[in-house]
Amino acid sequence: MEHSVQALTAKVAEEGQSAQLLTAKVAEIVNSKAWKIALFFRRIRVRIAPANSSRAHGLQRLYKLIVFPIININRNRKLEMDMALIRTSGLFDENWYLSNNPDVVAAKVDPLRHYLLFGGFEGRDPGPQFSSSWYLATNDDVRNARINPLLHYLKFGRKEGRATQTAHFQMLSNQLPKNEQPMYLYLDLMKKCLTDIIYADAQEQPNLLSQPFEESQRMEGLDWPAYAHTMIGKKRLDNIQFCVEDIIQRKIPGDLIETGVWRGGATIFMRAILKAYNILDRNVWVADSFEGLPLPNPGGYPADAGDRLNEFKELAVSMEQVQFNFAKYGLLDQQVKFLKGWFRDTLPAAPIEKIAVLRLDGDMYESTMDALNALYPKLGIGGYLIVDDYGAIPGCKKAINDYREKHQILDEIIPIDWTGIFWKKGH
Repeated sequence: MEHSVQALTAKVAEEGQSAQLLTAKVAEIVNSKAWKIALFFRRIRVRIAPANSSRAHGLQRLYKLIVFPIININRNRKLEMDMALIRTSGLFDENWYLSNNPDVVAAKVDPLRHYLLFGGFEGRDPGPQFSSSWYLATNDDVRNARINPLLHYLKFGRKEGRATQTAHFQMLSNQLPKNEQPMYLYLDLMKKCLTDIIYADAQEQPNLLSQPFEESQRMEGLDWPAYAHTMIGKKRLDNIQFCVEDIIQRKIPGDLIETGVWRGGATIFMRAILKAYNILDRNVWVADSFEGLPLPNPGGYPADAGDRLNEFKELAVSMEQVQFNFAKYGLLDQQVKFLKGWFRDTLPAAPIEKIAVLRLDGDMYESTMDALNALYPKLGIGGYLIVDDYGAIPGCKKAINDYREKHQILDEIIPIDWTGIFWKKGH
């Protein structure tokens, strides 16, 4: 009996909300200029023109000529106002809507207008931060009143405290321990996939037969994986996550870039972090020759004398293959930018205004110095410089030390593992 009373109470409340919406809609129509003009002409027609008379037909034609255009103007004006409200809300992402609705692209219609008039009612989402289908499913009064879900939320729902799917699940997520939250689990799974720890492949070493997989070596980035999309190991991926999350939380402006990407794993992970945090105003730059390392130039860079890294074909991964690797994770989009060519040619003219995280993995003295000269001045105060091979390759370490000495950089160098280091730019 108690359950029936509760169900009836809920139904009455739902009907009450529907009645309030209907009352508000009727009031909006009655108070509109178009309604008042239509009512005025209707009264005139009733008073001076009996039904079916020639005068009545003449007034009806006049009504169509004058009143209908006014009604249409008022309707279009309201549509424009509703579109402006949605456009400025930050919840409608035009590029996102088009990429997820190819039929809208094919129809060559305005995406915002399509969403307002059709898409919202069909359960299409305006962007990643609002679910139309979820809002309609959890608000029967909105669905029954045939109101665009996002428009209702902006006009009424937000003030009434109605939740969006993003806010609802964020609230539930925040109640969980950090290591059980969806974002943490997603990024942890990304690291396991990128390092191929999840499948434990056989490692490959240059000019040697493959050897059995050892997880401890993979964690430290000590092997050359046969299939993994990165060889930097889990600790250096953890460092990327720390740096990117920190600049997001402290609102340090700028993009993310790695110079020397191999199969793309580190930059794929950067893009995954931005995706997890729904960051839409930063790009990930993927800079590489995509042809392996350059021939050493001992005349110009004596520290590279005797370097033979250019001989390893395993280090030459095409740009198309790296793009394919991004696509495997669903992360190849307009926020990923590729810079193909030798660093001395591409980096000085790269169209990057500000950098928040700069990761160097060029191995050689020349490659490291080229990246520093072109990009370090663009690294914002509070941003991070990460070096992959500081402890592994003497030429790379010397380039870092020479640049720091020349530019009087005194920021503390912090070790990541046996080879990687990083520091926060202080001035």
